[in-house]
Amino acid sequence: QSAIIEEGTVICAGAIVQPKVKIGRCCIINTNSNIDHESIICDFVNINPSATLCGNVLIGKNTIVGANATIIEKIKIGECNVIGAGSVIIRDTNDHSKLVGVPGKLLNS
Repeated sequence: QSAIIEEGTVICAGAIVQPKVKIGRCCIINTNSNIDHESIICDFVNINPSATLCGNVLIGKNTIVGANATIIEKIKIGECNVIGAGSVIIRDTNDHSKLVGVPGKLLNS
């Protein structure tokens, strides 16, 4: 089944979007990023270069996923999150979270 890509979204060169992915409005899927099967990316999300969503991942609206970050399969990322560059996210996150590192750890705000 085809991916669904909403209005205003930009898919940059080298990005891979697999089947059954849904990408919301006004998102950026940046250079060389990988969005695997059945992932859902809500509105106004920025997936930075070479980030990887490993399949069946949910990214809440207004979230930034840093360059080279990896989110393992079946993870739910809350709204308005910031995932640091190079981080590996292995657990679900709440809204308004900032995570960095391997594995991703919550930053105190």
